[in-house]
Amino acid sequence: MRKITKEIADAFKVYRTISRGNTQVKICDIWGDEIAVYLHGNKILWKTLANEIHFNMRGWGTVTTRERLNGLFEVLELPLNIRQIDFCQRINIRPSTRESNVSIFDTHELLISRTYVWFVKERYLCLEQDVEEANSLLKKEETENV
Repeated sequence: MRKITKEIADAFKVYRTISRGNTQVKICDIWGDEIAVYLHGNKILWKTLANEIHFNMRGWGTVTTRERLNGLFEVLELPLNIRQIDFCQRINIRPSTRESNVSIFDTHELLISRTYVWFVKERYLCLEQDVEEANSLLKKEETENV
């Protein structure tokens, strides 16, 4: 992990603004409801007060974009990484070794589209349009565990 990425990821984790080279961590929204990482002015990863982590490559499948996101995933202890195969960006989801992380995933890959925003809600990796489905899965789990 590059030094800039480590500094950015550490600042993001503790909710602190920072600017290093082409990357910034900013507190967004008038009420500070969101913290976000910007690369060349594009919001590539953000976290809401509901602890949802959203990310999108904004169509820039570059080595730097992948490296920044992968570094953030590592520091945030998310079992995700992005790689490129045949000029296509892919999310690799690894089984988690820590219970507090996204532990329900099998190892597989998902193709990243430039139009989708992905997010992690508790232990589920979802597309933005699948929010209701993720909420219903979480409610179902809660009732089964009671």
